[in-house]
Amino acid sequence: MCYGVYLASDQPLPLIPFDPENRAFNVEVLSQEHPVDPLLQKPFKVYLGSRTNCSCGLDFQLEEWIENNDPFDFTDEYTPEMMASELKEYALEKKCLEDYFEYLRTALQYSDLEWFCCWDGEWDLPILRRDHLSAAVLNGEPIFQKNYPLENRLYVYYDKASTPTDSFSN
Repeated sequence: MCYGVYLASDQPLPLIPFDPENRAFNVEVLSQEHPVDPLLQKPFKVYLGSRTNCSCGLDFQLEEWIENNDPFDFTDEYTPEMMASELKEYALEKKCLEDYFEYLRTALQYSDLEWFCCWDGEWDLPILRRDHLSAAVLNGEPIFQKNYPLENRLYVYYDKASTPTDSFSN
């Protein structure tokens, strides 16, 4: 099962097609027939994808063993080629998430945003948590996964002008 992340705005949002040859952050129009469409009240709605083409790659986890520069011992079970492959995927994931946050920050310059995350197929289940957050929470370099994890059936209203408030429940 995959995550779906949806975004709505008062202004048109730029689309970024998925390219399987250059896997990266992508954005596609959310169809009016999609079950999430009625949940989001703002008129311009999109689906946010990652390098995996679904939203799962937006749940990036910082790997400290990759981020530090300590020498690494290879074995027959873990070869330099395996590490090179992991490093390539890690770099794609990190870049994708950086692009995702830049996209949110840019969109918030023009409009408040509605953001919703759920498992595919759980679109009609009730929202479990609602947050009303200031655009300022996306400033700077986020500590990925710790500060911004994807969470099933979480609705966030990003307010471009307000200060952060407590979460409110459904």
